Amino acid sequence: MATNSFRATFTSGRRAIRSLLWMCVAGAALSQASAIAATLSTPSGVTGEGLLQDYTGPARVNDDPFLKGADIVKHQMARGYMNGVKDASEGTQWCNNGRVSHEVNEDIATELRKLTPAQRKGPAAPLVIQALQKRFPCTSVRSSK
Repeated sequence: MATNSFRATFTSGRRAIRSLLWMCVAGAALSQASAIAATLSTPSGVTGEGLLQDYTGPARVNDDPFLKGADIVKHQMARGYMNGVKDASEGTQWCNNGRVSHEVNEDIATELRKLTPAQRKGPAAPLVIQALQKRFPCTSVRSSK
């Protein structure tokens, strides 16, 4: 008799855990859907302000300058975005003078900081290209073909 009650308790416990897992999955799906909807409200999906915020991270107290948790993921995504724009436009809209990628990303962030908040509300890709053209102009532009 004790075995049957243990089995019944074990089975109901598994059902409760399974239900909890499904609720977590549903919650994550709703969270993703709202994040996607927020992204779709801008034409390109990424604004200059959003890119700069993701790259630099949120404001932190002076004694803790390090990114943590989700901020690290956002920073890496912003770096990837910048790298994609750099790769797509290098040699046709700007020319690298030998600087390494992370230094160029810092230059982009510096130029984005110089823009007004209203200017940073626009799509990020043209702002990144504008920053690259300002910092690294080409003496002669190659064809993209």
